[in-house]
Amino acid sequence: MNIVQDKNMLPDDQWIDVCALDDLTPNTGAGALVGGQAVAIFRVGHEKRVYVLSNKDPFSQANVMSRGIIGDLQGERVVASPIYKQHFSLATGRCLEDKDQKLAVYPSKIVDGRVWVNAVPQKTYITNTGVSQDKLRLVLIGNGLAGMRCLEDLLDMAPDRYEVTVIGEEPWGNYNRIMLSPVLSGEKTIEDIMLHPPKWYDDKGIKFIAGDKAVKIDRPRKVVYTEKGQTVDYDRLILATGSAPFIPPVQGVDL
Repeated sequence: MNIVQDKNMLPDDQWIDVCALDDLTPNTGAGALVGGQAVAIFRVGHEKRVYVLSNKDPFSQANVMSRGIIGDLQGERVVASPIYKQHFSLATGRCLEDKDQKLAVYPSKIVDGRVWVNAVPQKTYITNTGVSQDKLRLVLIGNGLAGMRCLEDLLDMAPDRYEVTVIGEEPWGNYNRIMLSPVLSGEKTIEDIMLHPPKWYDDKGIKFIAGDKAVKIDRPRKVVYTEKGQTVDYDRLILATGSAPFIPPVQGVDL
């Protein structure tokens, strides 16, 4: 990235003293009004620098970016919108999921422990945007409603970013568990309440490991082990296994 504007060459009257650096909580955002513009200020760890972006989420048009979550995606520092979860580069403001969207980036500097922000957004030139990147290996443990909703959202936002594997203990696809009672009573069949049949996984290019429970996670090596002996490598891991209900030890519970 090349910055067209040199922040040290900008007119002094455009720099605004916003706050003390120590007033910013590490790894969170803070909102401010700079020259009539709502901005989000981020401090990563205890670094002696900040990132300043427009506070307006271009997708929702809400001033919420200061409430976003800071993280690292493919080696790039990003902030995730708290509404639709798109990721924006802290350095350039570009949206990782939609190349046509970005956040304005404002020059900033630290002087005598104070954060100064310039009211004029800086112009940036982003290089290597066309370079292809390897897909991240995403593993979802759990094939229930919550996990699959999360997966659907990820596929909508970034359909080409992940190589997905779903591990489910049950031998069929994702179904509507709320409708199990009609199935048990004979009013419906399991096919009637199926939300994601096996063909859905095939159509999406998802590797579906059904009828095999994940039993161990090796976090240092980033490997998931299943009950039947399969090993699955991952870069990102989602745990959505649900819960096991407590069954009181009363007479007749096994009827």
